[in-house]
Amino acid sequence: SSNHQICYNKLVRKKKNLGKLSQKRFKKRHGVFTFFIFFLLLTAIILSLLSKYYPYFPFDILITKNIQSINFFWFQELMKLITYIGNPFPGFIIVIVIVGFLFFKLKSRETLFLLFSTCGAVVISMFLKVLILRPRPTPDLVMQVGYFVNRDSFPSGHVLFYIGLFGFLAYLFYVSKIRSPLRKSLLIFLTILLFSIGLSRIYLGAHWFSDVMGAYIIGLLWLIVVINFYRKVKLNLILRKVTAFKL
Repeated sequence: SSNHQICYNKLVRKKKNLGKLSQKRFKKRHGVFTFFIFFLLLTAIILSLLSKYYPYFPFDILITKNIQSINFFWFQELMKLITYIGNPFPGFIIVIVIVGFLFFKLKSRETLFLLFSTCGAVVISMFLKVLILRPRPTPDLVMQVGYFVNRDSFPSGHVLFYIGLFGFLAYLFYVSKIRSPLRKSLLIFLTILLFSIGLSRIYLGAHWFSDVMGAYIIGLLWLIVVINFYRKVKLNLILRKVTAFKL
């Protein structure tokens, strides 16, 4: 009996110590995450202000010329295709197809949040383009493949669209309870797609490297906001169900 009591007391102390340790870890992670968000936000503001007054930076031309030195024919066609997916009409069709699929396979909540994430990213892009009014790269500075209707360059609208749509979609696959090779393959594919769009916009001469990086930073901030909002809504719905069940 005394041995059982000793074991019980040890377990209680161990549980308390683990609780304290988990709290310390949570506070540490929360602090790191807060610093990361602050760093991203500060970088986005500085880059946006500089982009308003400087049409490009010296490293922009250097990076663009290095990327455009890739001479494979298939590479150029691949870059065109990745950009084409993010154009208004194809992009609209892809959104409709993905939203329709999610609506039948998952809950309507995920569908609404995907639309919210995508539309929000597009609105942010349009707003910042009008606010900053940075000109696109010109043919006398870099090679341009294709014709670009919109003159505003910062931030890259294609990159923000990709993050809003495919970024949130990747998150849904990541937190999905289904564990299968298909899920892993889709996550890898979406990750490659997200990185490729930035490369594509620089290669085609549509944006500077700083335009693309600005879009990635702003897009990541937006995605964090959407994901946190989604998690809070989901948690509130679970708590309501639990409360209703108890009643």
